Amino acid sequence: MATPRYEPLAEIGIGAYGTVYKARDPHSGHFVALKSVRVPSGEGTGGGFPISTVREVALLRRLEAFEHPNVVRLMDVCATARTDRETKVTQVFEHVDQDLRTYLDKAPLPGLPVETIKVVTLWYRAPEVLPQSTYATPVDIGPRPEQSVVPELEESGAQLLLEMLTFNPHKRIFAFRALQHSYRQKGDGNPE
Repeated sequence: MATPRYEPLAEIGIGAYGTVYKARDPHSGHFVALKSVRVPSGEGTGGGFPISTVREVALLRRLEAFEHPNVVRLMDVCATARTDRETKVTQVFEHVDQDLRTYLDKAPLPGLPVETIKVVTLWYRAPEVLPQSTYATPVDIGPRPEQSVVPELEESGAQLLLEMLTFNPHKRIFAFRALQHSYRQKGDGNPE
């Protein structure tokens, strides 16, 4: 299974192309992962390794130059003849505690968690939301039905304010209509 340099500890998994073992390097004490693959050899194989094995090793060697923390590092490659028809190729990788599937299963989904998506803010609830009645987008413009909220407003501004502060959300002015109100068209309601 393993090369003499590494002490096998446990089988991690079996795949389509071979078996992966957890092992320890007795010289450094570090854990490694050994991927053992059996490749055909002898007559009828062309006398070499399959191109897929050569490509994999070549690609992993090229990736070493990047030293990226999210790419597992290939440390060594060992080839030993098992029989006259089969050679065992062992790739020695740095050991990672979990595989990508396990990591992705544990990782949070991208974006906001479902629990944080709120229709209204945590600190304010429109009165019609409190009894859990149905509501729509006009709820975003809060009601406050007082006649003299801002006494210095001219009549068209006061009218717009009252339409925005209407308690019943179905009768309240929509935001796009409020932006087109005559008070804003005259320039009095444009914040500068």
